[in-house]
Amino acid sequence: METWQEAACYIRVSTDMSDQENSYETQEKYFNQLIQSNPEWNAVGVYSDYGISGTSKEKRTGFRRLMRHCKDGKIDRIVCKSISRFARNTKDCLAAVRELKELGVSVQFEEQGIDTSKVSSEMVTAIMASLAQKQSESISGNVKWGVQKRIQDKTFVTCKEPYGYRLVDRRLCIVESEAIIVRMIYEKYLAGISMEFIRDQLNVANIPFR
Repeated sequence: METWQEAACYIRVSTDMSDQENSYETQEKYFNQLIQSNPEWNAVGVYSDYGISGTSKEKRTGFRRLMRHCKDGKIDRIVCKSISRFARNTKDCLAAVRELKELGVSVQFEEQGIDTSKVSSEMVTAIMASLAQKQSESISGNVKWGVQKRIQDKTFVTCKEPYGYRLVDRRLCIVESEAIIVRMIYEKYLAGISMEFIRDQLNVANIPFR
């Protein structure tokens, strides 16, 4: 008697994901072909979230529906492009994978070449934690480098320029009358004066903050 595994794919794409390789249509076509090409798998559908951050499972209706159907015994296997597409929040990702393993549902992450049915729960935890940490460090490093570079070039732009600066032709220019106040705040704080006391002094002196 032939044994089938009910296989589903999960896709999450961001609103700014414009490259063809990561588009929803490309991923959907790839995973449908992958599932259909495996004689032991029976395609049960595509679960997806579009333009939703991976940092919280609460906002991802497609992911929640996927997990619910796994609990209902409708799915035996999930295929997903990568761990970062499954979840960017390490805690949620590990919790989901562990719950799925307890339900007898395996997850195959194509990009990392990880099949949770072939490794222990402890190994999955170690692998995912390591990958998530490296990804976090990489993203953090890139963001910090970008901010530092723009500050050095005096082209750092936020929704509102910091107090003590004005944006002139996309460049931060010091406003000396405000810079004096900023220096005074730092000097008092470094001298051990509390932020509350400094705030009260600024209020008494009617020093406005934008």
